[in-house]
Amino acid sequence: MIDNNLYYHNSKDVSGFLKSAGDMADDKLIVLYLDNHNNVILITFHRWDLDGFELCSQSIISTALNTEAYVVIIVHNQPSGSIAPSLDDKKLANDIFDRLDSFGRVLQDYIINSGDHRYYSMADNSILSGSKK
Repeated sequence: MIDNNLYYHNSKDVSGFLKSAGDMADDKLIVLYLDNHNNVILITFHRWDLDGFELCSQSIISTALNTEAYVVIIVHNQPSGSIAPSLDDKKLANDIFDRLDSFGRVLQDYIINSGDHRYYSMADNSILSGSKK
């Protein structure tokens, strides 16, 4: 059940939500799907698995379209403590950014969250732009 008061204004909102989300010990992707008013309508969890990269990307796009989400936010929970985006993070973010854009949807942010609740926002750091830029 989604709290109807859960909404996104910035990366700090998402970080605050994650602090209250419970067990963040696994390396995983948390995907927030939002309506056009930035209200969260669905949250999904995916195991971070480079072998399943394409499948994960397809699943995120499909879910966004099926739920009529306008905005998607991806959080890569990184319990190792590193918040620097890897090349794989950048590749996944660019792939999903481009694919969502082709359907008139928006990847609003891709956030790396550490085990100690530090985070890095690709949007805040102006590196979320898709592969075309």
